[in-house]
Amino acid sequence: MAKDFIWHELYDLMEEDRCPVCALIEKRTQQAMDRFLFDSVNDRGLRQKMAAAHGFCNFHAHQLREMGDPLAHAILYTDFLEQLSAEIAAGKPKKLQAYSGRTDCLFCDNARTGETSYVAVMAEGLADEAFAAKYEQGGLLCAAHTALLLVKCRWKPALAEKLIRINQKKYRHMVEVLAEIKRKNDYQNQHEPWTEEEKQMWKKVVSVMNDEAGIRK
Repeated sequence: MAKDFIWHELYDLMEEDRCPVCALIEKRTQQAMDRFLFDSVNDRGLRQKMAAAHGFCNFHAHQLREMGDPLAHAILYTDFLEQLSAEIAAGKPKKLQAYSGRTDCLFCDNARTGETSYVAVMAEGLADEAFAAKYEQGGLLCAAHTALLLVKCRWKPALAEKLIRINQKKYRHMVEVLAEIKRKNDYQNQHEPWTEEEKQMWKKVVSVMNDEAGIRK
């Protein structure tokens, strides 16, 4: 298969021992936010569209805030607050409902578009011996991206079986480590030191069951 840039990024991100698709979405979202803060904040037309859409989803609003840039936030949130003020004054409850039910934003759309491409490349990658071996060694697709990948492989049973085999082996190991955590929390065993893997596993399983990409609210 042709090994494009996404293939290599997914391959390298498996070193991080997390969902490579989530990791790539996060990386690309950070890059998109950098470009947005640098190039797009002064685009009045774009800001008006964003204000009309009630700003960002909660996940990406806080992620963007963590990147800093007080001036960009001052410009953006002036528009958002003016929009909110106008909607409160208009006394239209349906308009205000948007603030309690916000789901998607500019960055959600970008992430979802990227996700489709990354899952497709991941499916192609599993057909490559080196890529599949790398996935066996490190990284683990979260539940959401495992499900999407299995849908992508529904006409390729050999690839689906390979993914299931690798994932189930990893799940069994995780359950064994969780069993050790439970055992060591028994009062009779609390003197036993925790391994580094045990210290991190209870956090890792949360990421395995819940994607980190901010797409699913």
